[in-house]
Amino acid sequence: MVRGSITSVRQRLKNFTWLSDTPAMLCWAALMGVLGAGVVILFHEGIFAIQRLVAGNQGEITEIIRELPWFGRLLFPTVGGLIAGLLLWLASRKKPEAASDYMEAVAIGDGRMAIGQGVLRSLSSLFTVASGGSIGREGAMVHLSSLAASMLGRFIYIGTVHLRLLVASGGAAGVAAAYGAPLAAAVFVAEIVLGSLSMQSLAPLLIAAASANITMRLAGDYHAVYQMVDLQRVAGLEIWVFIILGMVTGVAAPGFLKLMSAGREHFVRTGIPLWLRLALGGFLVGLLLIPVPDVAGNGFSIVWGLLHENWPWYVILSMLFAKVLATVLTVGSGAIGGVFTPALVVGAAFGALFGQLMHGL
Repeated sequence: MVRGSITSVRQRLKNFTWLSDTPAMLCWAALMGVLGAGVVILFHEGIFAIQRLVAGNQGEITEIIRELPWFGRLLFPTVGGLIAGLLLWLASRKKPEAASDYMEAVAIGDGRMAIGQGVLRSLSSLFTVASGGSIGREGAMVHLSSLAASMLGRFIYIGTVHLRLLVASGGAAGVAAAYGAPLAAAVFVAEIVLGSLSMQSLAPLLIAAASANITMRLAGDYHAVYQMVDLQRVAGLEIWVFIILGMVTGVAAPGFLKLMSAGREHFVRTGIPLWLRLALGGFLVGLLLIPVPDVAGNGFSIVWGLLHENWPWYVILSMLFAKVLATVLTVGSGAIGGVFTPALVVGAAFGALFGQLMHGL
């Protein structure tokens, strides 16, 4: 009876062709901003629920890891990796009825995304992130937000072109809600995903991103990702120090990507099943967490320490090495998640080391 009622509503909506018009798309984009923010909040709550179940409290993952005994630091990411691996294995067994990635669905697809596979992959990412895997949580948030947009668009029968735009709006909403940067979110999705900065495509993205940002503020879940310290004015020849730093970091960045690719290849060559590879990756990361709990999660605590504390060069270098190794192990094992925030750690550490070198000279 319920299914029949839903089908009846969908058939009626199919006759309303104005739902795909440009003014209506702007309204759908605003709605997607609210839904995208809701998805991000739910993902946060999922992480906190797992933390409360394991450690009895919630908060920054590095603080949770520090409170665990040494065997807890080893078991938590191992079991989390095992559960994440099983979920990812289940997702791989599902026959994809549509694109599994939102960028693929928008850039070369028709806007449809695989629902079952997408949910399982996002849950896999949730357990990896919540258990201390060295990976970003924002990737799953953006994916879920885009998936919600795809489901909404398919429900109301909007055309392929507008469905792709709605999915892109969901992605912009997810990025804005995750990072608190609505303008950057809209421009990023427009340029990288859609490949166009035209007003026709940018307007819905801006509305979705702004709506998501407002929703996060109203929900009390908005905060700057990193609280910056007061910076001195850069003038004269000092600007060349930053130009050189950018060039050095740009040269080093491909090496970080190659390390992650090499990690994937080594894990695949072991011949271990996918679900067990993630458990092995969690175990190896757990070994690192015993002496260095700061490498857990997306690296927020390391960047915060680099911004607000005066770490000696050898501490920064050891943190950089440990974080890169933990990320290579997590990503290499096949875990689902983003690498943007771990990359921020690498860049921040490079900047801190370079700054100390220049200061010494």
